[in-house]
Amino acid sequence: MSNIDLEVKLIDLIERHSFLPDLLRFIEKLDLPQWYIGAGIITQTVWNVEHGFPLLQNIQDLDLIYYDDGELWDQKELQSQITIEFPGIEMEIDVVNQATVHHWYEQTFGFEISKYQSSNEAIKTWPTTSNAVGIRVKQGQYEVYAPFGLEDLFNLILRPNKKMITKDIYYKKVHRWTSCWPKLSVIEW
Repeated sequence: MSNIDLEVKLIDLIERHSFLPDLLRFIEKLDLPQWYIGAGIITQTVWNVEHGFPLLQNIQDLDLIYYDDGELWDQKELQSQITIEFPGIEMEIDVVNQATVHHWYEQTFGFEISKYQSSNEAIKTWPTTSNAVGIRVKQGQYEVYAPFGLEDLFNLILRPNKKMITKDIYYKKVHRWTSCWPKLSVIEW
């Protein structure tokens, strides 16, 4: 399948979600700069479908990223707005301004990183090629950003993206993911 066909397939899966289409349209109205819903909830939705599981099985969080160099938005306030608007979301909502990640990354992961210049640059550093995916609605239309394509995602391949993570971080994530989605194929570090 071509990447365009896989994008159509991904959007179809997102449209089947109980709350994601409405959430994406709600966030569009907030007019956040360079925003995406990404990583886990997108990737793991595909994995659930490919495993024949319910759409939300084993999904622990929802990642909303944006890029606001002026830090005009309050991440906690955005999280609160989503929680109020969508009280039925039964997972952690993680809102992160990608312009500020370099301030706390070393404390969390043990090494410094340079400041991202955009949300797209941040997505390019996510731990695997299959979870480096963001989706948003812009002017009423879905936009998918997948810098490594969508083949690994739909083929259930975990391939390390070594731009920023360590071998240890990769294998910790792989352990959790393969225990929840056993059909995943792991590409060794």
